Amino acid sequence: MKRAIVLGNIVLQRALKIWQTIKNQARAHPRRTILFCVLAVLALGGVGYLAINQLSARHHWLEAQQALEDGDYEAALARLEKCLAYWPSDAQVHLLSARAQRLAGNFAAAYKHLQASEKTGGKSRESTLEGQLLAAMTGKLEEIEKTLGVHVRAGHPQERHILEALIHAYLSRHRSLEAEQLATVWIQDSRKDWQPWYLRAVARSQLSRDLLSTAFLEARKDYERVLELNPKHHQARFLLGNAYVLVGQFHDALPHLALYHEQKPGDWAGAVELATCLRGLGRIEEARRVLDDWLSVHKCTADVLYLMRGQIASDLNNPQQALDFYRQAEGLAPHQEKTHYHIAQALAALGKTKEAALYEEKWRLRVEWKGRLKELEQLAAKEPKNVAARHEAGVIALQLGQEKTGLQWLASVLVLDPGHRATHLALVDYFERIGNLPAANHHRQLAGKSK
Repeated sequence: MKRAIVLGNIVLQRALKIWQTIKNQARAHPRRTILFCVLAVLALGGVGYLAINQLSARHHWLEAQQALEDGDYEAALARLEKCLAYWPSDAQVHLLSARAQRLAGNFAAAYKHLQASEKTGGKSRESTLEGQLLAAMTGKLEEIEKTLGVHVRAGHPQERHILEALIHAYLSRHRSLEAEQLATVWIQDSRKDWQPWYLRAVARSQLSRDLLSTAFLEARKDYERVLELNPKHHQARFLLGNAYVLVGQFHDALPHLALYHEQKPGDWAGAVELATCLRGLGRIEEARRVLDDWLSVHKCTADVLYLMRGQIASDLNNPQQALDFYRQAEGLAPHQEKTHYHIAQALAALGKTKEAALYEEKWRLRVEWKGRLKELEQLAAKEPKNVAARHEAGVIALQLGQEKTGLQWLASVLVLDPGHRATHLALVDYFERIGNLPAANHHRQLAGKSK
């Protein structure tokens, strides 16, 4: 980045030198003034083009930094991509891109930018730290946690970034109580930072047992505080609106969800949540238009959008259309108990009682599994080293079709107990089911050694 700024200054200095040279030549040879003027225009035009590029790149760089500070990772990445078009070999731009990709959850892209940064600028303290933060958030928390803790206690200049990564890592490991505690410490030290309020809200949402729990109510207050400190934080606005919807406070939710949908029109989740809110207010036709307008422009890969559209069709007394939408939702996500329930309802309304009963049984079983999974999440948050709870949570999550979550739970078991036989056997079943026989055989061998 510094090199790019220096280059911009060199370009401007060169432009002045060219202008001075041509001006002197024109004075010495007045008959060639027109020729010299043409040359001046061409030369300064080229230099000017370079200068404009440098100024444009610097503008995108500053905008990317601000977007990252505001928590708008999508905007930050878009700006950084433009910076790289001008400065493809700039180590600092790649390093900031690595951070933005990491916070956006794009870990493979983050690793590539980190490598590019170290390749072009060499290994530095900043890139080493970014590598540690990336490791913490990608399954190597236990290996790096003590090192990061030392940095925090020593008052590291990047303390905020370290705390942020640690809390994200705790949340991904369902160590929600530790995440909440660390965020609270951060808030006490710096009450004007929006990041710890947001992360604590997420942790408290994980800790909430039900919609009337203290943790849930406190999470909602934390989201409100985030928006007081950072009104541009789109995700906090969306989650606050969602929190209001969950407790039936649709009038309070509507302005937040309407603004989010206006600012993020391509986000299917925003469209669904706004339609849910409008439906809760009895504004069914408006809810229908929100989803139909979205579907007319975007390709839908989200089952919940079709599910909500089916519910609206049911509200409008069209069970066949409702069933058609529910079938589309089931095609995208075959394991969702809500979809099974609504299919059962639509089939019953159409007089197809036998098929309706089958779907009702599927729904009942999955509701039981989800209830048990919630209990295990609470238990693991309070007892982070409870291997049995983590194993059972992983198995149930896989049964529910939540593959990523299930694998995270099972991986956390093997971190605590690498020889846990039941977990290796569960992974054998999973990898055989998806056709990954080498992985299945690997865990079968490990299970055999654990007898």
